[in-house]
Amino acid sequence: MAGIETITQKILADARSAAEEVKAQACAAAQAEAARILDQAQLRAQNLEQQGCVEAEERARRIRGVAELEVRKHLLSAKRDLLAQVYAKAEQALASLPDGDFCALYHKVCLNMIEHGNEGIAPAQADAGRLNEAFIAGLNEALAQQGKANGLVLAEPRNDIAGGCVIVSGGMEVDLSTAALIHGVQLATEGEVSRLLFDGTEA
Repeated sequence: MAGIETITQKILADARSAAEEVKAQACAAAQAEAARILDQAQLRAQNLEQQGCVEAEERARRIRGVAELEVRKHLLSAKRDLLAQVYAKAEQALASLPDGDFCALYHKVCLNMIEHGNEGIAPAQADAGRLNEAFIAGLNEALAQQGKANGLVLAEPRNDIAGGCVIVSGGMEVDLSTAALIHGVQLATEGEVSRLLFDGTEA
């Protein structure tokens, strides 16, 4: 799907260019908190060890283990939050594309998902001004050039999606909302984006 590949490449390119800055800004706070947790645990452990008994030393060992687990959980949570921010920003960037670029992208996406040529295209209320009759006419023209049925119609705008559109055919729907597109991109790129952002940092 050409449109999705465009979004995918854009997200990966942005992740590559921003990786060091993102790590510096987003991981610094998490690592500082992790250091604080470990420092407190070390202090408690040292106090116990100074008591000089086996029980105290065992408690100190457990404290260190719990602290290390908390650190890992804290860093993992921070990384998950950062990844969510990356894709939320990607959705915002998609929604904020100039009308021409947005319509060109959705033209490609919709053409790849149309099966019969007589579906309804229901835009998000926010995008009803650009995914309009002219947009539908462009899709029908492209279908005609491919020798396919070209009876697409503009359906009522939807309030249940933030952006993009839904293809409606009988009782079936294909969700092409901006959120759905970015979710698809996330499934395809999350591992690579995570590697770009966090390669070399502790898990």
